[in-house]
Amino acid sequence: MIKIGKKMISIPMILFMYLLIYNPPILSPLFTSNSAWLVMIPSVVYLLLNWKELKAFVKLRTVIWTEVFLGVVFAYLMVLSKLNGNPFSQHGFFAYWMAADIPFALVCWVALRKRGLGVSELLDHILWTGLLMAATVIAAFLIPAVKEFFTEKTIAYGSSKMIAVKLSAYRNFGLAANLTSTAAYVQAILACVAFWRGVRGKHLWLIAFPVLAFSANINARVSVYLLAAGMAAVGIALLFTKDWKRILAYIGIALGFAAAAYFGLGLVRFVNPMTHEWLTRGLEQVSTFVAGEETGYSDGYFGEIAWMLSPDHFPKGLKLIFGAGTEIIGGVVEEKYGTASDIGFMNDLWRGGLVYCVAMYGTYLLTLWRMMRSKAVRRETGIFWAVLWLFVFGIVNFKGMFLIHSDLTVVFILLAAGLVWGGYDSGDPVPDVPESFKPLPGIQKE
Repeated sequence: MIKIGKKMISIPMILFMYLLIYNPPILSPLFTSNSAWLVMIPSVVYLLLNWKELKAFVKLRTVIWTEVFLGVVFAYLMVLSKLNGNPFSQHGFFAYWMAADIPFALVCWVALRKRGLGVSELLDHILWTGLLMAATVIAAFLIPAVKEFFTEKTIAYGSSKMIAVKLSAYRNFGLAANLTSTAAYVQAILACVAFWRGVRGKHLWLIAFPVLAFSANINARVSVYLLAAGMAAVGIALLFTKDWKRILAYIGIALGFAAAAYFGLGLVRFVNPMTHEWLTRGLEQVSTFVAGEETGYSDGYFGEIAWMLSPDHFPKGLKLIFGAGTEIIGGVVEEKYGTASDIGFMNDLWRGGLVYCVAMYGTYLLTLWRMMRSKAVRRETGIFWAVLWLFVFGIVNFKGMFLIHSDLTVVFILLAAGLVWGGYDSGDPVPDVPESFKPLPGIQKE
């Protein structure tokens, strides 16, 4: 570990987080599978070698029940797919969650707790990982040779050459598997987390906010909605502090960043006019939509939602209750069932019916409740986490699918490891901790 300011940072942990969260095609064409498989075996070995510490630092029963629950739902979906003649591979994200994401999250938590560190330091590592990703985005944006190298890696990973080259002309900057979707969404969320920490007293994180926000918006315009939702979550949480000076500071800083972003568009135009045109067109669509006017994008997108929510496109009969064990994203499925959509809520309904939706959405809400009530954070910070992820789920599951193995769910599981399964912060007494692992003296809760 190295010391950055007053914080201890593990470079290997950040690199492994980068591999698991963003799934960069850095080893292509030699390795073209998901990076999760590179972390899975080392994670399981680490936990077995540190079994005593795992039992001391983690609410193991909660983790086991989570794994059992996911296993039962996975089996349920496999049976549905078999009965309806649909491919099993559509539900493979459960295997990633259970075998790679959860074990790695536990490794991060145990490794930090062994050094007397906690939730604050877990967030430090996640945010530094986001800044590493932002560095690849900015490098690709400013240096054509870097962008070309990253594009070649993406094509070697299996992406369509025509699409990758076309997108790289005005976005698709950086090194990640899902640059124009979930990778950008994570950057937007981390920007809001940095802002929250900044207005709560860790002022240096305010410097990270524009960097992370830029790396999000330059690849996916939906990030604007996520940033707005995240800033709203910050405002709602701050109201519970009743600290009006801090609330006024939040408003002033937010307006200052908004003004800086407006002038920053000029720099974007200087570096890449096509990116500037794409961004401004998107911002115009957002502003006209907020004003209640029709736009090409929002009218078409919300028109699709209205079309999909008509009774003709819902699963019928028992499939509405139990599902058909399939997604409905085009192709053969559209020919089979006569409908297609990338809206997450509709895909969840077709995948496992109301049974699946109630089970998964209910578990998600329960996890948010536990995050909000976590002893590792102050009351207002718990409220921030709950409101933020509630907004994120609503936006992302309309734009695409939230309940899959993605950058978003990996970050969510990492947070759950500290806030729900661990639940202790730096310096907090932990029952049954070995003498050799004494926590550092009281570091303030988030």
